[in-house]
Amino acid sequence: MSRLGARLGVAVALAALPLTLMATALGYLAWAGFALLEAEGFGGPAAAAITGVIALALAVILGLSIHLSLRPKAARRSVATLRADGIGSDVAADLGALAAQQIVNTTREHPYGTVGAALAAGLAVGAIPELRKTLTGFLKH
Repeated sequence: MSRLGARLGVAVALAALPLTLMATALGYLAWAGFALLEAEGFGGPAAAAITGVIALALAVILGLSIHLSLRPKAARRSVATLRADGIGSDVAADLGALAAQQIVNTTREHPYGTVGAALAAGLAVGAIPELRKTLTGFLKH
């Protein structure tokens, strides 16, 4: 359990540095925007107000994007739950179990060939962008 606490502490420490740098950069950006507006003829209060409104708008956009990315995704229904009569769900489960058993048996009979094929497939997917896009398309649908 202490390893988890140590890892969490390191993660928090490593996350604090970029957040501090980002806050400093945003402060300098706001100051530069204020100075630019002031140089263009706006008074100090007007330049500060415009800079503040822009910062608030960016904060709202960032907050909405975080809210949308963190909300729970809608649960997908499986084919078995879509069919109210239950016909076909047992057949699909049996076919899936049979295919899994065949894969396990083949993997146990030829362990080195399986590892080699998996390594070759991983290298091919990593090296060929078209293959990666095709596989990504298959996995999304």
